[in-house]
Amino acid sequence: MRASAVIGKFFKYFILILFALVFLYPVYLSLMTSLKTINDIGNNPLGFPQSLQFINYSIAVTKAKLLRAFLNSFVITVAGVACTVFFNSMTAYVLARFTFKFNKLIYVYILAGMMIPGILYLTPRFLLMKDLHLLGNILVLILPCIANPFAIFLYVGFLRALPKEVEEAAVIDGCGSYKLFFRILFPLVKPITVTIVVLTSIGLWNDFFSPLIYLPGTQVNTVMLACFNFLHSYAANWNYFFAALILSIAPVLILYIILQKQVIKGIAEGAVKG
Repeated sequence: MRASAVIGKFFKYFILILFALVFLYPVYLSLMTSLKTINDIGNNPLGFPQSLQFINYSIAVTKAKLLRAFLNSFVITVAGVACTVFFNSMTAYVLARFTFKFNKLIYVYILAGMMIPGILYLTPRFLLMKDLHLLGNILVLILPCIANPFAIFLYVGFLRALPKEVEEAAVIDGCGSYKLFFRILFPLVKPITVTIVVLTSIGLWNDFFSPLIYLPGTQVNTVMLACFNFLHSYAANWNYFFAALILSIAPVLILYIILQKQVIKGIAEGAVKG
């Protein structure tokens, strides 16, 4: 191997390791802070704890009422992911496989939703949910998942790349549209579905702004909202706060680590084939 190639490879890995350390350091700092006492944080804020205080986690769960918040976030995440996959996959199937008037116009209109910042439709959505008397109800966070432009974009790109011979053979065997989609095509778009499940789960679980706006003055706390309220109540107890924060991000972090290859593969295939 040439010296220039070795140097280039070393430099590439050096940059990647450097970026990894930059992104991992805040995680390390949060984890170490969650295992310290208050005095230890003041005396040695950046170092390793003198003794590991795992009791901080049990205290954080109790004081921040995390169990109830975990249940609320779990229900919202599961229901939101189910709505995202079910409705958007069927919408994408119609747009990708059926030819009708305004098909392309509707698809472009849906994709335009990817380009609009969420802050712009905050007021219209808030007024709509208020008129529907859904403010303070977890449905206010689930119903918007019915229309997800990014999910439709990925599904359409993947479905258009599938050979039509598969559908033609199924139709000859007597499959209707619903049976054709759910039994033949839907299993074939599993890479995209896994990608959408993971990204939607992360988005819903980590969402702080929407619960803050749409669940005002209610007892329906999500995980992120519980951590925020906990910070206000126990501002001086940073060890408890970071313990609550570590617990709150652990589920989606584990989910992403397990399925990261499928996520990257799904995005790449959906975007390229689209």
